Amino acid sequence: MGNTAPSDFPVDSFDAGHSLRPLVATHISTEPFRNPRVTYKTVMLKSAEKERHVVFMILRNRWPFQHELRGYGSDLEEDSSSQDTVLVTKRRLFNYIWFRGSSIDLDPIFDEHAVNTRQRRNGAQSELKLYLSNAKKTFNFIPEDIIFIALMEPTSIPLQRWESDRQTAAPRQETLDSQNEQSAVQSLKPVDGGITAWRVLIAAFIFEALLWGLPISFGVFQEYYTTLPQFAGNSNVALIGTIAQGLSYLGSPLSAAITRRFPKYRRQQIWLSWPLCIGGLIAGSFTTSVTGLILTQGVMYGVGFILLTYPILSMVDEWWVARKGMAFGLITSAAGAAGVIIPFIINALLRKYGYQTTLRALGIGMLLLTGPLIPLFKGRLPVSEHSTPAKVNWDFLQKPLFYVYGISTLIQGLGLFFPALYLPSYATSIGLSSTQGALALATMSLAQLIGQFAFGWLTDQKISVSGLAIACSIMATIATFALWGTAKSLGLLVGFSLLYGFFGYGFGVMRVGMGRAVSDDPSTAVTTYSTLVFFQGIGNVLVGPVSQALILRRVNIEEYGISKYKFLVVFTGGCMAASAVVITIWYTLPRSLRVLTFEKRFLRTSRASRASHGVAPAVQGCYPNYDPKSQHVMIPSSAGWSIPLDEDYGFIPSFSFTDPDIVCHKGATPGQNTIPINAGDSIVLQWYPTPWTSGHHGPVLDYLASCNGSCTTVEKTELKFFKIAEAGIIASTPFPAYYASDLLRDNNSSWTVTIPSTLKSGEYILRHEIIALHVAWNEGGAQAYPQCINLNVTGIGNDEPVGKSAQIFYGSKDEGILIDIWQFNGTYAIPGPDVWPGVVGHAQLNSPTK
Repeated sequence: MGNTAPSDFPVDSFDAGHSLRPLVATHISTEPFRNPRVTYKTVMLKSAEKERHVVFMILRNRWPFQHELRGYGSDLEEDSSSQDTVLVTKRRLFNYIWFRGSSIDLDPIFDEHAVNTRQRRNGAQSELKLYLSNAKKTFNFIPEDIIFIALMEPTSIPLQRWESDRQTAAPRQETLDSQNEQSAVQSLKPVDGGITAWRVLIAAFIFEALLWGLPISFGVFQEYYTTLPQFAGNSNVALIGTIAQGLSYLGSPLSAAITRRFPKYRRQQIWLSWPLCIGGLIAGSFTTSVTGLILTQGVMYGVGFILLTYPILSMVDEWWVARKGMAFGLITSAAGAAGVIIPFIINALLRKYGYQTTLRALGIGMLLLTGPLIPLFKGRLPVSEHSTPAKVNWDFLQKPLFYVYGISTLIQGLGLFFPALYLPSYATSIGLSSTQGALALATMSLAQLIGQFAFGWLTDQKISVSGLAIACSIMATIATFALWGTAKSLGLLVGFSLLYGFFGYGFGVMRVGMGRAVSDDPSTAVTTYSTLVFFQGIGNVLVGPVSQALILRRVNIEEYGISKYKFLVVFTGGCMAASAVVITIWYTLPRSLRVLTFEKRFLRTSRASRASHGVAPAVQGCYPNYDPKSQHVMIPSSAGWSIPLDEDYGFIPSFSFTDPDIVCHKGATPGQNTIPINAGDSIVLQWYPTPWTSGHHGPVLDYLASCNGSCTTVEKTELKFFKIAEAGIIASTPFPAYYASDLLRDNNSSWTVTIPSTLKSGEYILRHEIIALHVAWNEGGAQAYPQCINLNVTGIGNDEPVGKSAQIFYGSKDEGILIDIWQFNGTYAIPGPDVWPGVVGHAQLNSPTK
């Protein structure tokens, strides 16, 4: 252990109406990285005017790459004897500093990775100087003013639970603290890196390259099949590849929905569908008809491939979060890698051994190459064996932007696949050899590999996905019109292949970024991805009939597109251009037309009242050493549901009370822990920052809902809540009245909730809610602040109350929701359902009218 740090930090005011708690340092640790809990680090800087010190507080959580950096003014004395480790965090998540009462953005200074250094004072100082060297003017200090670097770990706050007999609380508290400590130590493996994450990603890349490489190389099979006497003249040969690829595209939403709803069966789904792919190849080798090949190499293979794809993608989705675009881009680029090699292998096998032996060899080869990879596919997040199947969240379908992206993807997909299909025949038509045509196609595949990985990486860099999509489409348009249509030599054809492969296929990786843009729910990433794949797949299915209508019979090398392909070239380039135009037009519209009315009003209201809003209540003890104000960047294994970072800490306006956000707050996702509690016990909920804003008058409501299994994977829209407590008006004075929210404020912004004693044991969601009525005289003015916490209730009761969805609790015009509290008439009707009759000894704090 190191030297003892000062015990209290005087802290400046943080927000109007809210003050931060003082930071208490218990000790300085020389081995902070062995402690998985949150740690506090301070770096003291003296300003150029020597007026005061600036204290940087870096919060570290056991989830890698998720940190917050803050600064506070302090009058601490120099402690030149401090020697400790420093963690310099450079993550663009809610980074700011308070210096002389002003907020200064740190994003220009800190880039997007973290550097851990285990150095003593001098080394740590030089490390920090390097990162702050460009901040002299902004912060008005010089790097040489660094005084010392220290690490502190505040003590955890015990969970406040008690029964009527307070004397029994102490031993039970020790048990809870022990459980919390064990939970803190048992951390999940890191995301966005680490051996397991890379192992899953590389295995997925190989799987995609090998198994998807066969359908996209079907052109080689098709050319061979048409030369066989038994298949000659049969137009249905093209259906083999069309069905195999079409099922993979059009079946994406269904496969993703199955995976999302039954996550605990993902590995079983892979083991069941993988043999369909292998079996499709082996079975096809024994058929002698086109119909047989359609059923085996087409249907059987296509069904197997799509059913195994999304279980794998969902696992990759869990391991890669901040770098999800890069990960999905790498997987998507596997098709490019396959296109460089697999067509040549298939062609050589077909010419030497025939299609039957080739299909058997490919089947056995896939068995040997992909089989050993299946055990490597493991999800990162634990799934309860008793969890309720999760319902797919389709809320993104309500966003107009999703349809803009969908239409753009559909149009782009209509033209995307023609060059890859007809490039070899185009090369032959201009006098090049088949080998040169294959070279041009391989060049396109190589460019596709590089482009999709590059654009996948770019989508993670906070660059506008719409801008990237427009750029891809425009460059593909230029390549098509300027190079493909005029290509009379191998050089121009290869140049077209490079540009089109890089930008045209790079567009497909935008599906990850587009999904992020239309939904802040991380669980929808695979769903939005698969839906956009479906849109692109429509073009893949139509490529055959459309091309037949566009290709002419006559070849004239002097004409544009050598005459035969001129309409195909124009159609392809036109689709690329139209894809860019759709997104461009959308962003030229006035903002009032680009957002839904409720979204616009919500954002406007939240900005106007930013300084007055609180943060999710922290259940004391569930978050050891945890700052609840930073819950969106310090993600613990907590019982409280997590809410994404937003411009404001937010509320749900009353005209959105029927939306899923009303259940547990905007974009809330389940907590990954539970609080053990006995039926009949009480729990204290602490709102932070304190105090709750005095002007936000309104009722306080508490509900419970059974998870029917694990609460960590439950779908919030399926929860059925029953009310266990409510409080409205406590007293008629002072004006406008003394509401439950005022009582909460006066009680240090805390609220005590008692769990019904007759409740049946099991996991429940506690839904705690404040409804602020200060502007409720207009429809949409009432503001709900719901929060959810996972509980594991133990008791001897057998009651299983019947509840209802939180989405039907209130209407925007209900009594108690649409109300002018400034015209007080002495009564207030508490909104929502009645309190469950099974609550014994319920103290209903409200007006006499209810």
